[in-house]
Amino acid sequence: MQCLKFYICAMGRKRKKILLENVHISDAGAKGKAITRLENGLVLFVEGAVPGDVCDVLVHKKRRSFLEGKPVNFHSFSEKRREANANILVCAVVVNGNLWIMSINSNSNKKRWWIP
Repeated sequence: MQCLKFYICAMGRKRKKILLENVHISDAGAKGKAITRLENGLVLFVEGAVPGDVCDVLVHKKRRSFLEGKPVNFHSFSEKRREANANILVCAVVVNGNLWIMSINSNSNKKRWWIP
């Protein structure tokens, strides 16, 4: 008896990758997205960009009136861009049935306790 193997392949269409070069980000939008308007009238939403950045954008969603994409290469950064404060340590302790949370900022060595 011969064993037959069946492979199921999703036969979808291949989407064209759209790369927009030297896009100047003009405004900030909701949910952490930046906004710019292209020459053809479409609105472009870019995740992870700041107003004032100039970058290349790879489009991953295209609709009739807008595009969504992510920056691939930054040509120049905005003056509004700031460093993230990643030097915070968070600790949780249960005392007498109450949950206490402590945050320690290693830059200033400030400790803060609170009950959520």
